[in-house]
Amino acid sequence: MKHDASLVDLNYMMDGMSLDEKRVFLQKFYSGAYYNNMYEPHNTLHSWQWVIERTGVPFTKALDVGCGTGEGIRWALDHGKDVYGIDFADAREAWKQYNVEDRCQIAHAQNIPYPDDTFDLVCCFDVLEHIPEEDIPLVLKEIRRVGNLAYILAICLVVEMHPVGNRVISHITIKDIDWWIQKMHEAGFGAALFKDGTRALQFDDHHIRAFLTKEY
Repeated sequence: MKHDASLVDLNYMMDGMSLDEKRVFLQKFYSGAYYNNMYEPHNTLHSWQWVIERTGVPFTKALDVGCGTGEGIRWALDHGKDVYGIDFADAREAWKQYNVEDRCQIAHAQNIPYPDDTFDLVCCFDVLEHIPEEDIPLVLKEIRRVGNLAYILAICLVVEMHPVGNRVISHITIKDIDWWIQKMHEAGFGAALFKDGTRALQFDDHHIRAFLTKEY
């Protein structure tokens, strides 16, 4: 996919940084993007609408890893769901706007601040591609750790159509379907099954949705 030559790739900006430096840089970048209204994705809203209205996945308590502005959590709460969120960016102004500041907290996905088996459902919508490749194994293990039943991961496989602030390409881990499935397997996840017995994976050339279980 071709983009305007004036666009900047986050991978280029982080070239030569250590993993710790990347984490600090990315946290500052996204916090600034939210604060300056450069980044207000609505994917979590649409994703929670899809989870609740279309999938029928049963759950009592859920966590949204990478909840962004909290717009999706607000919608889920308004529809009677007990949902919480974490995001490593400081989106507290947006959380206040959506009245979810008591449900969301600033936290890194590689160190989720909840005990083991806290949530029936853990979701991560279009977040993993924004995380450094080196952190993916740990993040997946953390997502698995805090859940006790079901997981939904949505991952974009290509460069985004709408760069942050129309300037910055933020998808930094772009891999194919087989790579992601292997990482899920290595983290200990199992794939849920559709009624016909096939693995509950939905994908095309651009995106994958994986319905997972805790045990492989």
